Amino acid sequence: MPKARNVKEAMALFRKLDAASFNYAIADVDGNIGYQMSGRFYKRPQGISGMLALPGWEKKYDPEGFVDKDLLPSSYNPEEGFIGTANQDLNHLGRCLPINLPMGAYRAERIADILRQGQRLTVEDMKRMHFDLYSLQAERLMEVIRALLPDTPNGRILRSWDLTYDADSKGAMLFESVYTTLYRVVFGDHNLGREVVDYLLQETSMFNDYYENFDNIFLNETSTWFGGKTRDELFRVAIDEGLNVEAKPYGERRK
Repeated sequence: MPKARNVKEAMALFRKLDAASFNYAIADVDGNIGYQMSGRFYKRPQGISGMLALPGWEKKYDPEGFVDKDLLPSSYNPEEGFIGTANQDLNHLGRCLPINLPMGAYRAERIADILRQGQRLTVEDMKRMHFDLYSLQAERLMEVIRALLPDTPNGRILRSWDLTYDADSKGAMLFESVYTTLYRVVFGDHNLGREVVDYLLQETSMFNDYYENFDNIFLNETSTWFGGKTRDELFRVAIDEGLNVEAKPYGERRK
């Protein structure tokens, strides 16, 4: 890598990496930018995602080698003039589908929103972006929550929240309380049971990593996960329970 003279040479080198599957964003002194995914990717049988265990003794599941690395997601001098990755789905940049469980696109979309605000970005601009605490996830969920908030002290705090996760923000703390309660109400009370959901919240990273899949359910007006209830009915239960706490600065709850 130290001998790479430009983005194209660096992309070719990153493509050679076998053991490390990462997203690389690269720039050179001539103003070129590039994105390259690395790592080996199995040629999977048709219809196989790689997410589930398979009967390895059946020949139809035998390995068929690896996908040509030239097919991995990559981008060189994209039209928008910038590259931003935050573990979102980037399969559209390649000709194979190596990403099977991406994280939600909220952070990547926020990065793009900020980068589009100026033609020339300074070091100070980049610092501000890295310290940005505005939540697009909260923005979308609050469109539903805000209309259902009660006229109580905590309800008024959450209604006036600026959607940023400042350490001293009580609104952020209350939003997180309501949001976590939504998991317990929707997937606990009406499906798996709260004990199971609480275990998943406390002992696994499932809800932390794959939140967008669950948010898509919350944001649907109807879903089989709602157990015959309306979305607003379930949101009201989660709001009432989630707001029944002492409002504290977010930083005190997230050490």
